[in-house]
Amino acid sequence: MNWIGAFIWGVLFLGFIFQNKFLSKYKQDLSRQGITGCEIARHLLDASGLTQVVVESTQKQDLWGHWPVKELGLEKSVYDGKTLFAVTEAARKTVLMTQTPVSFDFSKQAWAILRFLILPALIAFVPGLQHPALKFFSSMILAALLACILLDLPRQWDASRRVYFHLKQTGYFEIDEMVKIKKLLRTLRFEKAGQVFDFAGLFSA
Repeated sequence: MNWIGAFIWGVLFLGFIFQNKFLSKYKQDLSRQGITGCEIARHLLDASGLTQVVVESTQKQDLWGHWPVKELGLEKSVYDGKTLFAVTEAARKTVLMTQTPVSFDFSKQAWAILRFLILPALIAFVPGLQHPALKFFSSMILAALLACILLDLPRQWDASRRVYFHLKQTGYFEIDEMVKIKKLLRTLRFEKAGQVFDFAGLFSA
């Protein structure tokens, strides 16, 4: 079972590398209209009748507060960004926020706790430290991570579909830009898988 766990951790790590490499291309690709992530988020919120929700620039990710949401926090690079990545990510965060989640606060807290436990869980694969208790701990953390990722996929899939539709309806983007946005959304569906090894973002989330 140990090699199976190591294989899955490896797949998650390779996915993290691939996702970051893929997204980096679109973080330099400016939208032709020059619209910012903040403007897209505001447009979608107003169109959904959520005029009371404030869009803010923040150092943290997913600053949604408690349900019902009163503010949407976007990272500064997304808030002020005019790249295809920035506007797509802002739209995606907005759509995800408008989906009334089940156990909203608990799910966010559980995911944050699991991510903090990733480093201790990886110790189980250090030669000489492969104690049965550590192996069991690592297996439990891995199973919980995979469960969170898989359970989140339907929500992400639905959000991607809605984001593509809403961005197309705005009329701000050309056909070739919408093709790139669709590719971006396909990758961003696996956001949680990409976050597993994002240790830099772990302490700002």
